[in-house]
Amino acid sequence: MPYEISFLKKVEPTDPDPYINDCCIGGDVVSARLLPLVREQYEAVQAEQEDWGWFISAHGGARPG
Repeated sequence: MPYEISFLKKVEPTDPDPYINDCCIGGDVVSARLLPLVREQYEAVQAEQEDWGWFISAHGGARPG
């Protein structure tokens, strides 16, 4: 299920060179903040960069309570 989130503080990437496109800049910073929370609830979690931006994928369903 896709989610859309917004931020109250500006995301500051440290180095723009490793990004595929401008839309990808800072996605790794956001992913790094979200991944620990997602991993608490789901298994097989990964974040990847694509030419359209970043995504977090989680497989295996929610972990029990």
